[in-house]
Amino acid sequence: MISTTLARVKNTLESAKISVSAFAAIARRPQATIATAIYGRLYLGMEEEARLLTLSVKCKQIIEALAPLTFKRGEQDVLQFLVENRSVEEVHELVTQLFEEK
Repeated sequence: MISTTLARVKNTLESAKISVSAFAAIARRPQATIATAIYGRLYLGMEEEARLLTLSVKCKQIIEALAPLTFKRGEQDVLQFLVENRSVEEVHELVTQLFEEK
């Protein structure tokens, strides 16, 4: 049975349209581990589940902040952008600088 915390992680990933494989890479965990946990076959522990929930919410916020944009680069470029531990405010500032009219 899936925990409430992992149910929220799963819901957040689904609403943000983030694949389990992409999230596993961002979380720096094996894809099989994340998938197995999300489907209720593995317990990761309270602290790890809380970390994954925090990370999934941050990813969703970043995706929503970037929603009007389309990425022409590969998945690895987007992944690198996300895993640099930037705050939502830093992402907003960077995107504003990139698209600001001069």
